[in-house]
Amino acid sequence: MKEKTWLFKWFILPVIMVMMVSVFAISMTRAYFTDTETSTGSAFTAWTSMQWTQTSQADFNNGVLNSVEASSSPGNVKLTIVPNPTIVASDNNEVSTGSSSSAQLVKTLNFTRSGSTYNEIRIDSNLKIVGGTSVTSSVRLNDVEIFTHTTTSSTYVTYNDVFDFSGYPDGPYTLKLYLTASGGNGYNQLFELYTTSPNLVTSNNNEVSHTGNTDWIQKKTLSFTKSGSTYNNLRFETNLRISGGNSDGSLRIDINGVSTFTHSNQSTSYITYTDTLDFSGYADGPYTVDLYLRIGNKNRTVYNSVFEIWRTKP
Repeated sequence: MKEKTWLFKWFILPVIMVMMVSVFAISMTRAYFTDTETSTGSAFTAWTSMQWTQTSQADFNNGVLNSVEASSSPGNVKLTIVPNPTIVASDNNEVSTGSSSSAQLVKTLNFTRSGSTYNEIRIDSNLKIVGGTSVTSSVRLNDVEIFTHTTTSSTYVTYNDVFDFSGYPDGPYTLKLYLTASGGNGYNQLFELYTTSPNLVTSNNNEVSHTGNTDWIQKKTLSFTKSGSTYNNLRFETNLRISGGNSDGSLRIDINGVSTFTHSNQSTSYITYTDTLDFSGYADGPYTVDLYLRIGNKNRTVYNSVFEIWRTKP
């Protein structure tokens, strides 16, 4: 009897252990991770390719990614790139002015331009009218008007203005905000000054030239695709010089075949030009930007070396 009991134990115990291991294995949750950039042929890779567009390493290299652009096509989500503004000065106390035929000074910001970080500045402001028909704001830099806005809204309307500050010398500056209300009271609460960090869209900085012909000659072409509000403000950087005096060297920038900017000079040293364009009214899609050169004297040569497009979203 004892021998049978001993045999039973040695037979039953292994069976019970096998059953326990099987139950434990069935209850386990397994997870597998696939590197979709390096693996091919997997069902998961095929599925993901139909579900979303992956943000690439190049996108991260181009700037800080802090918003989502999902307008390219249904199901595609791609992080977009926006500039990183740095606040310089602000006065966000609410102020108002009554009805008047003349502009009333309501706010003043003092700052000092220092280096290329101030090449482009952004002014944020807002307006509303209470009990009247309209209110107009005037933003003045060192007492020169640079932006105006008018609204009939009784709730705040916000404005983001980008100003090309690259041609101004370093030193102290004053930014002033004036209000003119037509009936009732005009209000402002937001008045902020930022420096911005533009993002390069595309460029061709090889030197090109054109000798002695009065006709416009196409020398460079840049292509890009507008995608969303990050392209609402564009900045074009170009330069121009000629081989000798007594003639005008000229350049022209065409956008999708439409002449947009022209410049001329007689300098034998490069002169740089910065052109800004409100691109908010342009539809999303592909654009071609052509640079043309012309010179009137057949014995002279006109040169260009810088051709860059930057986006500067407010």
